[in-house]
Amino acid sequence: MSPFDFNNPIFFWITRNIDFTKWESADTPRALFLSASDGHGTTEFCSHTIDLAKKKSNCTVLYFFCSSAKQPRRSAILIHTLLRQIVGGSSDGNSNSIAAAFLNTLIGGHIQRSSDIREDDPLDETVRKILDAPDDELLEALAEAIKKAGIQELSIIVDGLDENTTSGLFGVLRRATPKSTFLLASQHPLEPTPYGMTYIEYDKERKGLHTCHFHVGRANLNAECLRFLRYDDTRYDKISKEHHGSLKWFWEHPQYLGWSASTTSSLLYIEGKPGSGKSTLAKYFKENLVETEPDGSPRTVAHYFYTFRGTQLEPTHVNMLRSLLCSILEQDDSTFFHFQREFRNFRGSNLSQWPYDSLKRVLLSFADHPTAKPLYLIIDAMDESEEDDRRGIIQLLCKLCAKENPCNIKVLLASRPLAELKHRIEDSHHVIRMQDVNKDDICRFADDFLDKDLKLKGKILHETRNYIAENAQGVFVWVALIRSELLRYAETGCRGAEILQQLKTLPRELEALYERIFSRLENGHLRDTQDAILLFRFIFFALRPLTVEELRDALAVPEAHNPCYEDFEQGKIDAIGRRIEHCGGGFLEIKGKSLGSEPHYETDCFCSR
Repeated sequence: MSPFDFNNPIFFWITRNIDFTKWESADTPRALFLSASDGHGTTEFCSHTIDLAKKKSNCTVLYFFCSSAKQPRRSAILIHTLLRQIVGGSSDGNSNSIAAAFLNTLIGGHIQRSSDIREDDPLDETVRKILDAPDDELLEALAEAIKKAGIQELSIIVDGLDENTTSGLFGVLRRATPKSTFLLASQHPLEPTPYGMTYIEYDKERKGLHTCHFHVGRANLNAECLRFLRYDDTRYDKISKEHHGSLKWFWEHPQYLGWSASTTSSLLYIEGKPGSGKSTLAKYFKENLVETEPDGSPRTVAHYFYTFRGTQLEPTHVNMLRSLLCSILEQDDSTFFHFQREFRNFRGSNLSQWPYDSLKRVLLSFADHPTAKPLYLIIDAMDESEEDDRRGIIQLLCKLCAKENPCNIKVLLASRPLAELKHRIEDSHHVIRMQDVNKDDICRFADDFLDKDLKLKGKILHETRNYIAENAQGVFVWVALIRSELLRYAETGCRGAEILQQLKTLPRELEALYERIFSRLENGHLRDTQDAILLFRFIFFALRPLTVEELRDALAVPEAHNPCYEDFEQGKIDAIGRRIEHCGGGFLEIKGKSLGSEPHYETDCFCSR
């Protein structure tokens, strides 16, 4: 068997568990019960414990390993095995008296029970009947043998116990030797747990079913750890996918290569103007990381995308921490020891929500994670996060990426320019500015609609594309709005040169382009303006994204003081999608996703990105 590795995550549920730490440092007698199915390291850990115990002077080590297959009288086999080890380890002059003490105790039990032993039974039959005693009598006999052997310090390691033997073995032998250590392992849970025994069941506390038994009066921890890490996340699915062929430059960018290849923790800051594609890049990286770096090594990837256009929780740092921690714990249950102490402190309090500072401490503890397995944290739109403690969160992320940390943590942080980020990150971490690198992607996006939608060819296509690329200043939203304006203009019928001429009349600054579009909405048909105002109000002030059907119903509400249901039904617009696009002025887009077998459409506004 290979040497035991404390830094192997398969053993973390034992070796990094705070109950194990208390058991290991406790005065004897002490007992630890481990419960786990095959493949979770209990056998290897028991073997390692035997090796350690044998190195102690004046300590008798008894051990037993039993296969998972069902065996008749497994407890009797266990007791007989331990007895042989006691007799075999004693001096020649004492071995007979130890065996006699064991047998005399069993004989006494037979006499009390008026057993079927007869005087004319052959000797081997008599011995068989004596040894075929109930488990409790065998245990008492083993205790007498231990006393007769004069054992002062005892270590008992048993792997493969059945659920009916544990309590009896622990209770009887603890009385036999005051200075004793027990390590007992089983595939079966232990209920109830004997007083004085520490009980660790694989993955039970992480899932929230654990009850702590290591001393009387300790509160039960019955609520789910993962349940208290639940979070809101409506943003990720709404982020547009990259245009076909875009963002491939990212994998070859020197700043990315330096960040990715580093064997120490580091941070990559994606800075960009509003609408420059930061969120799309963050999503693209998350979804293509495994394919692009197929080295086969395991990694954990957690992400969070702040937004002030979702629920009330989504701009908050507490929601971000819950999201990251929940994702890490779901992907790698061996990391639970990072959560355990803070989770217990929280559950022992009267609080209904996991405290913010406690969550920060849990995340920061990953800087000391003992394995080199990379941990990727993808955080988008820091500029849309709440300002309270934003500086503290940035400091926490920088601490996670400190060079001296043992764990390899990679943070990808995307944001508009922020003073807090510029001060903390630019001098010591990797930085990519979107407006400096996305010109080719903008050309590709422009080529697509100029060719397919506007049918431009040759010199006009070339000049129009170049004009857009030079004036976009790295902002995709400006290009998307320009597209809407040009398509609207082309609907009247025009030549290619006239489209280029119209393009040059459009504002080159995003804010000015906003003003132009909103001015047209304001000065348009009265009904269009009224519906546009209602649409923007509902979308901006809703606590969550609204579906197309909900906006249809909102526009259908009659203005009368006492409307009837018939008026409401008649007010519904059948072609509501076209109405939203027309009154939205290019700012509103309808995004679809599948919910079960039915298509589901929501609206989103990108004018504030």
